[in-house]
Amino acid sequence: MDNSNATELLLALAHQAPTVDDTDQLKEMLRTAHTAWCEGIAEVRYHVVRACHDLTDETVRQRCTAAGTEWAADIPRSEAVSRLAFAVWEDSPAAMAFSELETCASQRGVSLVDEVFE
Repeated sequence: MDNSNATELLLALAHQAPTVDDTDQLKEMLRTAHTAWCEGIAEVRYHVVRACHDLTDETVRQRCTAAGTEWAADIPRSEAVSRLAFAVWEDSPAAMAFSELETCASQRGVSLVDEVFE
C-alpha cells in the first residue's frame, strides 16, 4: 500500500466510523486502520530518510525545528531523522484521520487491546 492509498483508506474509515453501531465492526475497522497507519508512517519515514541522506547536520536540525521536534545534542542523527519523520507523519491528514477513528472507537469502549476491568 502506498502512502496515498493509506491516506485514502484512513480518511474513509474515519468518515465511516461515527455511523457504525456494531462494536465488532468498529474494532475490525480499527485493526485495518492501524495497519494503514503503520504502512503510512513507514512510507513517510522512507522518504524523509532519503531526503535527509545528503543534507548537512545543520539542515536536518533546521528541518527538525521547523517540524516541531528538536535534535538534542545527545541524540544520534538517525534518531533525529526518525523523530522528524514521525513529526511529518503526525501532521498528515492520514494520521489525523486515524486519531479521529481511534477517538470514535474509544468513546464506544473499542480499542485494539482487550481490556479487562475487575
